[in-house]
Amino acid sequence: QQVISPTNAHHLTVLASISAELRLRTYIANGGQKENLSALASMERAMTGQAPQVYMDDEIQTMMRVFYVPNEKQLVRYHCTAVPLKHYFSEWSEEGPVADSSPEFYEKYPGIRGFMYSELCKHRQAIRYYEEALKYTEGYEID
Repeated sequence: QQVISPTNAHHLTVLASISAELRLRTYIANGGQKENLSALASMERAMTGQAPQVYMDDEIQTMMRVFYVPNEKQLVRYHCTAVPLKHYFSEWSEEGPVADSSPEFYEKYPGIRGFMYSELCKHRQAIRYYEEALKYTEGYEID
Protein backbone atom coordinates (compact mmCIF):
# COMPACT_ATOMS: atom_id res chain seq x y z
CA GLN A 1 0.00 0.00 0.00
CA GLN A 2 1.39 3.36 -1.05
CA VAL A 3 1.20 5.95 1.73
CA ILE A 4 1.97 9.00 -0.38
CA SER A 5 1.92 9.54 -4.13
CA PRO A 6 5.14 10.22 -6.02
CA THR A 7 3.80 13.67 -6.94
CA ASN A 8 3.13 14.57 -3.31
CA ALA A 9 6.52 13.15 -2.31
CA HIS A 10 8.07 15.56 -4.81
CA HIS A 11 6.03 18.50 -3.44
CA LEU A 12 7.10 17.68 0.12
CA THR A 13 10.76 17.38 -0.93
CA VAL A 14 10.61 20.79 -2.61
CA LEU A 15 8.90 22.26 0.48
CA ALA A 16 11.60 20.91 2.81
CA SER A 17 14.38 22.07 0.46
CA ILE A 18 13.05 25.62 0.23
CA SER A 19 12.58 25.71 3.99
CA ALA A 20 16.15 24.59 4.64
CA GLU A 21 17.60 26.99 2.08
CA LEU A 22 15.72 30.00 3.50
CA ARG A 23 16.83 29.10 7.00
CA LEU A 24 20.49 28.74 5.99
CA ARG A 25 20.47 31.94 3.93
CA THR A 26 18.94 33.80 6.88
CA TYR A 27 21.69 32.50 9.17
CA ILE A 28 24.33 33.63 6.68
CA ALA A 29 22.74 37.08 6.28
CA ASN A 30 22.48 37.52 10.08
CA GLY A 31 25.95 36.19 10.87
CA GLY A 32 24.83 32.82 12.23
CA GLN A 33 22.06 31.28 14.24
CA LYS A 34 21.10 33.41 17.21
CA GLU A 35 18.59 31.64 19.44
CA ASN A 36 18.23 34.61 21.78
CA LEU A 37 17.61 37.10 18.95
CA SER A 38 14.03 38.24 18.67
CA ALA A 39 13.57 39.59 15.16
CA LEU A 40 10.28 41.21 16.08
CA ALA A 41 11.79 42.95 19.09
CA SER A 42 14.58 44.41 16.97
CA MET A 43 11.98 45.60 14.46
CA GLU A 44 9.95 47.24 17.22
CA ARG A 45 12.98 49.14 18.55
CA ALA A 46 13.81 50.39 15.06
CA MET A 47 10.26 51.71 14.51
CA THR A 48 9.56 53.52 17.79
CA GLY A 49 8.55 57.18 17.49
CA GLN A 50 8.18 57.51 13.71
CA ALA A 51 5.45 59.11 11.63
CA PRO A 52 2.99 56.61 10.05
CA GLN A 53 4.30 56.83 6.44
CA VAL A 54 7.95 56.76 7.52
CA TYR A 55 7.04 53.90 9.85
CA MET A 56 5.58 51.83 6.97
CA ASP A 57 8.57 52.44 4.67
CA ASP A 58 11.03 51.65 7.46
CA GLU A 59 9.01 48.59 8.50
CA ILE A 60 9.39 47.08 5.04
CA GLN A 61 13.12 47.87 4.94
CA THR A 62 13.64 46.42 8.42
CA MET A 63 11.70 43.28 7.53
CA MET A 64 13.90 42.77 4.48
CA ARG A 65 17.03 43.04 6.66
CA VAL A 66 15.75 40.79 9.45
CA PHE A 67 14.00 38.15 7.33
CA TYR A 68 16.11 37.15 4.37
CA VAL A 69 13.85 36.85 1.32
CA PRO A 70 16.01 36.14 -1.73
CA ASN A 71 13.46 35.03 -4.27
CA GLU A 72 9.71 35.59 -4.33
CA LYS A 73 9.23 32.64 -6.69
CA GLN A 74 10.60 30.36 -3.97
CA LEU A 75 8.14 31.79 -1.48
CA VAL A 76 5.27 31.34 -3.93
CA ARG A 77 6.28 27.72 -4.49
CA TYR A 78 6.62 27.20 -0.73
CA HIS A 79 3.19 28.65 0.04
CA CYS A 80 1.50 26.79 -2.82
CA THR A 81 2.54 23.57 -1.08
CA ALA A 82 2.46 24.58 2.60
CA VAL A 83 -1.08 26.01 2.60
CA PRO A 84 -2.79 22.92 1.07
CA LEU A 85 -0.69 20.66 3.30
CA LYS A 86 -1.72 22.60 6.41
CA HIS A 87 -5.35 22.48 5.31
CA TYR A 88 -5.17 18.72 4.70
CA PHE A 89 -3.67 17.99 8.11
CA SER A 90 -6.16 20.31 9.84
CA GLU A 91 -9.05 18.36 8.29
CA TRP A 92 -7.32 15.06 8.97
CA SER A 93 -6.83 15.88 12.67
CA GLU A 94 -10.50 16.89 13.03
CA GLU A 95 -12.14 14.16 10.96
CA GLY A 96 -9.53 11.41 10.78
CA PRO A 97 -7.96 10.04 7.62
CA VAL A 98 -10.22 9.68 4.62
CA ALA A 99 -9.61 6.36 2.88
CA ASP A 100 -10.14 7.48 -0.71
CA SER A 101 -8.78 10.99 -0.28
CA SER A 102 -5.44 11.69 -1.89
CA PRO A 103 -5.32 15.43 -2.52
CA GLU A 104 -2.36 16.97 -4.26
CA PHE A 105 -0.20 19.07 -1.96
CA TYR A 106 0.17 21.85 -4.49
CA GLU A 107 -2.43 24.47 -5.31
CA LYS A 108 -2.17 27.34 -7.79
CA TYR A 109 -5.17 29.14 -6.27
CA PRO A 110 -4.53 32.91 -6.53
CA GLY A 111 -5.71 33.50 -2.95
CA ILE A 112 -2.59 31.73 -1.68
CA ARG A 113 -0.40 34.19 -3.58
CA GLY A 114 -2.54 37.06 -2.29
CA PHE A 115 -1.95 35.86 1.27
CA MET A 116 1.81 35.57 0.68
CA TYR A 117 2.14 39.05 -0.84
CA SER A 118 0.02 40.48 1.97
CA GLU A 119 2.43 38.96 4.49
CA LEU A 120 5.34 40.56 2.58
CA CYS A 121 3.56 43.96 2.79
CA LYS A 122 3.27 44.07 -1.00
CA HIS A 123 -0.35 45.10 -0.82
CA ARG A 124 -0.91 46.07 -4.46
CA GLN A 125 0.19 42.62 -5.62
CA ALA A 126 -1.87 41.03 -2.83
CA ILE A 127 -4.98 42.91 -3.94
CA ARG A 128 -4.40 41.88 -7.56
CA TYR A 129 -4.24 38.19 -6.56
CA TYR A 130 -7.23 38.49 -4.21
CA GLU A 131 -9.24 40.03 -7.07
CA GLU A 132 -8.14 37.16 -9.30
CA ALA A 133 -9.19 34.72 -6.57
CA LEU A 134 -12.66 36.27 -6.51
CA LYS A 135 -12.99 35.74 -10.28
CA TYR A 136 -11.66 32.21 -9.83
CA THR A 137 -14.41 31.36 -7.33
CA GLU A 138 -17.35 32.99 -9.15
CA GLY A 139 -20.13 30.46 -9.42
CA TYR A 140 -18.72 28.30 -6.63
CA GLU A 141 -20.02 28.21 -3.09
CA ILE A 142 -17.26 29.01 -0.61
CA ASP A 143 -17.35 27.47 2.87
